[in-house]
Amino acid sequence: YIKGNKKRSSYGCVVDVPHVESFVRLKVGDLLVITRDSSEEQHESASNKVGSPRVTCSSGYLFDSVKPGETIAFDDEKIWGVIKGTSITEIVVSITRAGPRGTKLGPEKSINIPDSKIMYEGLTSKDIIDLDFVGTHADIAGISFVRNVHDIVVLRKELEKRKLEHLGIVLKIETKDGLKNLPIMILEAMKLPNPLGVMIARGDLAVECGWEMMADIQEQILSICSAAHVPVIWATQVLESLVKTGVPTRAEITDVACGRRASCIMLNKGKHILEAIDTLDTILKSSSPI
Repeated sequence: YIKGNKKRSSYGCVVDVPHVESFVRLKVGDLLVITRDSSEEQHESASNKVGSPRVTCSSGYLFDSVKPGETIAFDDEKIWGVIKGTSITEIVVSITRAGPRGTKLGPEKSINIPDSKIMYEGLTSKDIIDLDFVGTHADIAGISFVRNVHDIVVLRKELEKRKLEHLGIVLKIETKDGLKNLPIMILEAMKLPNPLGVMIARGDLAVECGWEMMADIQEQILSICSAAHVPVIWATQVLESLVKTGVPTRAEITDVACGRRASCIMLNKGKHILEAIDTLDTILKSSSPI
């Protein structure tokens, strides 16, 4: 307050309002309701559970693909559940794995449905629209969730239509179908004049195929690509502790050593990314590939 002759006047200043984190905390036994995008009209409900945590997902493919009894994972496998019920607009999930005190599920986190037959094409209509921008501004396009030869055929037609023969193409192997069909997808992609590469996308691939299978899977992909003379990108959580905290784990160092067999190793962003680059460079130069 400012005191005047016979009156007081108030004043203040405008400050930034801190962001309020939006999340739900899930515990084992909770029922989670996944609804379609909130802007869509709501129809019949698959659950009338009052008070159940609710999240929205704008992807219609999820609602078209899952069935009761199938498993579902959230946020890079931090949370697991089983589908209990479905409708046009809702999916009810019983949480089967979470932290002892519950685990936060925030917005824009990954959802994996490893048991489900996913009802979508590898290239969506949005991907095709985005290809115009990518072709103008980028050197490489990463094609996520490629599953079969049809995805490559569609990609080839769109690239030819836009005369993008110089755009590098990276097939990101992230699903069981993508792994199974990798040899024939490579053969089809080699018909393109575009530079070609394959990414071992170990994040989604581990969730889809099982963590215990990852060592064999990455060896399989490396062998297939070596036979086809196609370069490989070794990706996901490489030196992640070093990138985030500045201190690597021993397992991360040996992981990089195994990654020497690939043509490229990808790091994720983080506070200590420069130290991670130096460490990666030192390891890669320390000895010949295995």
